[in-house]
Amino acid sequence: VGGGALTTPVNEAMTTGGTTLQAQSRAIDAKEILMKRKITAAPVVDENGKLTGAINLQDFYQAGII
Repeated sequence: VGGGALTTPVNEAMTTGGTTLQAQSRAIDAKEILMKRKITAAPVVDENGKLTGAINLQDFYQAGII
């Protein structure tokens, strides 16, 4: 662990401008977006852009979508 790693604020380590998925999207379409962009998870937002949750590829596997 680097010297300042324990005190570094999250906003200095996080990714911005990432992919979000719409809550009303079809699950198969959301899964395809994750796979095409080579990411494993994304936040899910409602029609107003409010965070409603998150989904990852494991969720799709468990639901039998992959």
